[in-house]
Order: sequence, then C-alpha cells, then structure tokens
Amino acid sequence: MRITKHILVTVVQLATIVTNSQAVEQTELQMTKKFYYENEPVNLRIIQALTTWLSDGGNQIVAINLRDSQKSNRFFCDKSIKIRPLDKEKQMVSVELKDNEWFAYVYVGQTSSGILVLRTLYSSGGSGMFNNILLLKLEKEPKYTYDEEKQIIKSSGKEIVLKKLTEISLTDRWQGHIKIEGNSIILLKDRDAATGKLATPKKSVIQMKI
Repeated sequence: MRITKHILVTVVQLATIVTNSQAVEQTELQMTKKFYYENEPVNLRIIQALTTWLSDGGNQIVAINLRDSQKSNRFFCDKSIKIRPLDKEKQMVSVELKDNEWFAYVYVGQTSSGILVLRTLYSSGGSGMFNNILLLKLEKEPKYTYDEEKQIIKSSGKEIVLKKLTEISLTDRWQGHIKIEGNSIILLKDRDAATGKLATPKKSVIQMKI
C-alpha cells in the first residue's frame, strides 16, 4: 500500500508540472498564432537582441526576461513598428532603423516539443536581405530580489524568460516557405536567390533532437 501511495503522489506532482508549463504558454505568453505577450506582438527589439550580428559568430545574448523587457525603456519601440499580414495565420513585424536599415520577424509556429520558430530578416540598407531561423524556448526561472530593510537576498517568484537555443542561416535573399511538421522544420525554397526567378521547389527537413 505504501508503494501505491508513493506512485500516486508522483503522478500528481508530474501533472502539476505539466499544468504550470501550460499556464506559461497560455496565460503569460499568448502564443496562439501571432506570438503575442500582454496583448501585443513580442517586442521586436527583444528578438533583434537575441540574434547574432553579421560581423560576429556564436551567441552573445541567449536569454531575456520577457515580463520586465516587453515594455521597458531599454527595448522601447516607437511608431516606426509596422505589422503586415502575410496570410490568414502569419504576420510580419518590422522596424525601420536608420539609413534604410531594417529588421523584421515572422512567427512560424511551435514544434511538438515546445520550441518557438521565428524567421528573421535583416537589411543593412544595401541589396542584401539576410534570412535566419531563430529557435527560442519559453521558460520559468527563479526570481531573486534584495530586501534592503532586512539586508537579505530572497526568492520572490518566477521570471518569464525567452531563451535562444540556436540560429540557422538561410543565406542572403533566400526566398521560400517555412512550415512545421511535428518536431521538424520544413524549408521549401521556390525561387533562385540570385535572380528571384521561380525555380523547382527544393525541400529540406531540419529535425529537432531536443
């Protein structure tokens, strides 16, 4: 009987963890089909900060506190932000920076393992338009605050953190479609990058081992 009780407790604990995870996705971040947080598109400058510069390699910023950054001064986005519907389900969020430089992202969707897939686009003002796939994960992390009166650092809840897993280059002026099937990303290239002319569709499959 004791063993049975132990198993039942374990199952309840696991169910609680799953419920909390779902709450993060459904309540804290309105993923749905538009990648929204607090009734607005996830701040474009947060996404830009998670990407790697063309002049760099590797990863520099790998996690950002979404709850405190969405409407922060540091990541302030003014009225230059544009939202353009691409079809019934997807939209492009873009911002004009300076000297014809611009940055944009399109939320593709979520894999079966909970990975968020974005397509990012960047132009420095010239003819180049650099496309990447940005893979993110939404997680809860412990939050710590300093109590000045008691002079102690203590746990005070959870942070909603957007973590970068990796970034995949699609090369300059890549033209095609990205879709998700289960835990795989499907790339369908339908135009020649150099000429922009229609080409025989080429299918690539990126499998997630995460």
